[in-house]
Amino acid sequence: MQKYRKRRKDRQREKRERTGKSGSFITFHGYFVYSCDACGAEFKMWLQQGVEGPEKKQPAPFFIRCPHCGGSSRHFDWTKARFFQPFQVPLLPGTNYFALDEKLGHARPVFIPTSKKETP
Repeated sequence: MQKYRKRRKDRQREKRERTGKSGSFITFHGYFVYSCDACGAEFKMWLQQGVEGPEKKQPAPFFIRCPHCGGSSRHFDWTKARFFQPFQVPLLPGTNYFALDEKLGHARPVFIPTSKKETP
């Protein structure tokens, strides 16, 4: 019974983090700019501490799904990439970031929708 409760609590915590409802904070240290090949949208992908940068534990993917249309987006302009001192921000709706993921071996893109209707 205890194992079930622990797994359930873990799933609930992960869901809160994905949707930004937890009010928890995450540490970012920079961002990359991605561009969608299908719709042309440009958007920032924030980097969780440990993704790329000087304390790199995992790389960020070059190609990801577009949060606007579902097409293919790519990291296209290295001059727009920024790195700075790590800082903590709350997970809010509309936040796109790369999260550390030990199972994948590279950073996992996380898109927190701005509304319930908008899901990538």
